[in-house]
Amino acid sequence: MRTAQPNNDDNDTIGGIRDMIDNVHRLLKRQISKHIKPEHLESDEAKAFLTAVNEAYSSFEEDHKLLERTLEISSNELFKVNLELDNAKGELEQLVTDLRDTQTQLVQSEKMASLGQLTAGIAHELNNPINFVTNSINPLKRDIERIINLLKMYEELQPGITKEILDRIQAYREEIDFDYTVEEINSLLSGMDEGAKRTSNIVRGLKNFSRLDEAEHKKANINDCIESTLILLQHIIKHSALEISKELAPLPEIECYPGQLNQVLMNILTNAMQAVGEKGKIHIKTSLITESCLHNAKNYVVVSIKDNGPGIPTEIIDKIFNPFFTTKDVGQGTGLGLSISYGIIQKHHGKIEVLSGPGSGAEFIITLPNK
Repeated sequence: MRTAQPNNDDNDTIGGIRDMIDNVHRLLKRQISKHIKPEHLESDEAKAFLTAVNEAYSSFEEDHKLLERTLEISSNELFKVNLELDNAKGELEQLVTDLRDTQTQLVQSEKMASLGQLTAGIAHELNNPINFVTNSINPLKRDIERIINLLKMYEELQPGITKEILDRIQAYREEIDFDYTVEEINSLLSGMDEGAKRTSNIVRGLKNFSRLDEAEHKKANINDCIESTLILLQHIIKHSALEISKELAPLPEIECYPGQLNQVLMNILTNAMQAVGEKGKIHIKTSLITESCLHNAKNYVVVSIKDNGPGIPTEIIDKIFNPFFTTKDVGQGTGLGLSISYGIIQKHHGKIEVLSGPGSGAEFIITLPNK
């Protein structure tokens, strides 16, 4: 605990009061010696005046001492108040530090919760192409082995080949159904190539999404962030009648934290999917707008995510960005997704708005400056 020291301003104030009292004391003595002559001291009026002055001076000295004690007490009280203020300031600083640590932990918890919700779906998405590749290996090996055997038979041909040998080669060609085997090889290779690309896209999307702790700004295109996020949500989209349409305008790259913007997009899109159900519609639109200022123009990248769900009730629309506010059942949501998204957009010096009403769906509009 820190010990409070006398405040210089307090010392100056108290010292000034004491100097003023001493000055008044000296001035009174000079005035008495100036106006009261020795020959006047024998008169009754002079004696009465001196008596009154002495009494007044005695009273003044008592008041002086009382004021001194009062000032000393006040000074001590000020020191105590300063001490308490210093202690309170230290406790407040520690509280702010604790709150920031808690906020960081909550952000990480929400990040892990978001990733946890995706894990099962992503595992399924990865499992499908990997299984296809795995299951295609043996048929591909068999078909290639047949083609190799056929080639070897042709290699063994010598000048003066007999019709019997040619018939045997033709019979083997028909046995392996050469044309179908070639077609199957091409199909297997095409499927394996597609599976490898899907796996690569999913892994790349997951990698981009998980870059939430990058300390430095990076140039990124918000359209790419949208595409990466949608890749991770494919397991929800393709197994439902959900319709997602895109209207992505050509955009410049902006300085941002790409991973954090991915998290914002993930939170909003996931909420929209939950709101519309399996047969709803979600429209994603991006645009570049320009606002004219006094001597220059500012560009902004705008992202609109609009759904045709039931909308947000008027009485809660002002609360949706509050921490821990959720309309979901207990255990179904932390109530931190939109709050964290709001903080991320503020960190980017942008803004996030919501337009909604009962029965009219909801539209989230993100505006980011293009610096």
